[in-house]
Amino acid sequence: EARVRALEQQRPQQQPAVQSRVAAGRPSAPDEPSAPLGARHLEVRNMPREMDAWQVRVLLEYFGAIVSLEVVPDPTPQSGALVARVSFADHAAGAAASERLHGMELKARRLEVRAVEPSPDSECAL
Repeated sequence: EARVRALEQQRPQQQPAVQSRVAAGRPSAPDEPSAPLGARHLEVRNMPREMDAWQVRVLLEYFGAIVSLEVVPDPTPQSGALVARVSFADHAAGAAASERLHGMELKARRLEVRAVEPSPDSECAL
């Protein structure tokens, strides 16, 4: 229970520092996420293949409610990674996930996050 409470206390809120940096017109650094603030539909690439769909879901649900999630092997030959396509229920969750996950190292892999167009069934599939 203590661990769950600790995670809840760390749960990301809206990212005012990021919003103010964008509002100030400062250019994005190359290591910043390519997903715009408020993007609900994200693709998370370079996820470790050892992760199963449940682990990916737990990681992403930390940021907010998920409308749909698809976890597939990366189509790039020799990649050995997974790709997660996720649609969050709200824009703040997508923004927080993009900000916190892009560039994060997970099991010796650096995650890449970008905004994508929603798939036609993303609003109804889980």
